Amino acid sequence: MTNPDDGVNEYLIYIGYGEVMRRFQTLELSLWGLLTRKIKPGTNPDQAMKMVERWDSTTFGQLMRGMKNQEYWPEGLLDKLLEAVEIRNYLAHHFLREFFLAVPSQENLRDASSQLADLSVWLQELDAELVSRA
Repeated sequence: MTNPDDGVNEYLIYIGYGEVMRRFQTLELSLWGLLTRKIKPGTNPDQAMKMVERWDSTTFGQLMRGMKNQEYWPEGLLDKLLEAVEIRNYLAHHFLREFFLAVPSQENLRDASSQLADLSVWLQELDAELVSRA
């Protein structure tokens, strides 16, 4: 573990990482909101819940692959959402390994902290754009 007096504390990275992953979950819920528009009038609650259960068992990438051919995407928004899939997968599968397991250092902690802060803002803006434009 790093000493807090040495600069960026490793625990702050874990907190930032959790916050960014939470923002991805929020973005995914916003996408679910779009999917609910496809539920036809007259669908009973059990049928609707089965649809939601299917979405819940779908990865973010699979969800976007299923939605990317829809015609309603405002210009540029789909590209940002597909980029979000790539970023989320990088975070889930590579980020911690690259910053903490390979060569732990204050430089890596500062870089990780900066990346997470930037991603948090980007995701917040993307989710707001999705909600307002879609």
